[in-house]
Amino acid sequence: MTSDKRLLEALTTINSIFNDKGLELDQKLQHILREIVKCVQAKSGSIMLMKGLKSLEVIASTNVELIGVKQPLDEESPSAWVIKYRAPLYLDNIAKSDIFEERFDHYEGGAFFLVPIMVNKKVIGVLTVTDKLDQEVFSKEERKILLNIAGQVISSLENQSLEKKGRTLRQKNLQLR
Repeated sequence: MTSDKRLLEALTTINSIFNDKGLELDQKLQHILREIVKCVQAKSGSIMLMKGLKSLEVIASTNVELIGVKQPLDEESPSAWVIKYRAPLYLDNIAKSDIFEERFDHYEGGAFFLVPIMVNKKVIGVLTVTDKLDQEVFSKEERKILLNIAGQVISSLENQSLEKKGRTLRQKNLQLR
């Protein structure tokens, strides 16, 4: 399957997940993460969102034991690096990286790709994809796909947030009448 076709299928699926009124946001993100991991042919991934100014919380993960785990941003970690520099981070092999001295136990493979989730130039989270299936590294095409999907997730998160704020305002207006 061509990368364009994989991207189109993933974006179509992600759109339908976000439009599913029967799912809560955390469920939507979990389903979307599974689609992303499948699209770039990886084993593992996570979506982390900012909690205050000093930590990230795992909201969705292929490893359900990581959901709810908070990571302080003062640590030397790939996620903290992405937040600090507001840029994607790709490494073919974390074990050979001089950026991070510590290798985290939940990474099985060497290659991983982290993308900041940004709204209005502000980082609100990090999308992580690791442990490439059947290969050692993520191709440039797969990294491009992930960046495109991250953009879709970002706009969907923003729309979800605006929709929630709209419902809250409508409820308050009704209460004031």
